[in-house]
Amino acid sequence: MAAPSSSSDGTYPSSDSDAESSTTNYGPGGDESAAFAYRDGALSWGKSALKDEDIITVTGAEGKYTIYSLAPADLEAKGRPSFFELRTTSAKLLPQPFLKRYLVRILPEHLRPPNILRVLISTLSGTGLAPKFFDDVLHPLLQAVGLPDSSYVVLRTKTTESVKEFARSVLLAEANEGSKQTVLMLSGDGGMVDTINGLLEDGSRSSKYTPPVLSQLPLGTGNALFHSLHRPSPLPSIYIQGLHTLLHGAPTPLPIFEAKFSPGARVVTNEGQTATPLSNNTLYGAVVASYGLHATLVADSDTTEYRKHGDKRFGLVAKDLLFPEGGVPPHAYKANVTLVKDGKSEERTWICACELGVES
Repeated sequence: MAAPSSSSDGTYPSSDSDAESSTTNYGPGGDESAAFAYRDGALSWGKSALKDEDIITVTGAEGKYTIYSLAPADLEAKGRPSFFELRTTSAKLLPQPFLKRYLVRILPEHLRPPNILRVLISTLSGTGLAPKFFDDVLHPLLQAVGLPDSSYVVLRTKTTESVKEFARSVLLAEANEGSKQTVLMLSGDGGMVDTINGLLEDGSRSSKYTPPVLSQLPLGTGNALFHSLHRPSPLPSIYIQGLHTLLHGAPTPLPIFEAKFSPGARVVTNEGQTATPLSNNTLYGAVVASYGLHATLVADSDTTEYRKHGDKRFGLVAKDLLFPEGGVPPHAYKANVTLVKDGKSEERTWICACELGVES
């Protein structure tokens, strides 16, 4: 595509209707002359501007571009699920550096056929923002980049076991047939870990096994894996980062670890009401392996009552663990830890002030 002519200061002049606002757009009116400039991380025209930290992508071609951005908002001020606002800005001409950075010229391979595309909405993740994010942001954005409803399947979780069951019965079966699959994961770390365990726990892999691509949109509380994969980033919004990765990123192998437990170990779920024996006394992970206080902190805060507090839930539980009611001391838990470094093992004993969060 030929670059439009520009002035010496890098702005791109436009005709009387170069920029026009949709109902969700902020910017100059339809009859107002506008010139777009892209400097210092912001696209500006007239008295309006869009910052890089709010811009998701650009679609279209010369003469009819649409800029998609996420309205900056305060989660605390707006209330739980209501702060997502996808905005569109229309323009005829845009600066080439801006287009180079944001324009979707062709969908990445993981979003194109023959990949089987699915959207997994973890309704229980974090503070319950995933369904709202799909409805208000991801769904219209997928349509905008050329992915109609018929091109993917939407799955919404119903229980804490939904993700693992989906991975075990659907993803693994397709992967063993050699099918290419992409899953847009609207979840936190738990959804990713459940998917990994659903794929690996029974050890059944055919010679045609093709690992699925998992693209996480961080709708959990801590989102540790997402932050690890996107660090460092100049963008403050994890939602913008996730959408950038989805539209402009490329798959890379995910390091996975295996944790072995003593015979009889069980996984405690359903807010401590259900204990399920571990398959082969093994769990798989890709985020963090912890023991003692941190493990107890994460487990005890994983309840409906605590989740509504967002990441503040960890501080609330930590206070209860470190300073139990009645003036009793915190639980002392003794553990044997083996550190393997350069092929040599070194055993150490650690004393942690915590309650026992895992049954074994």
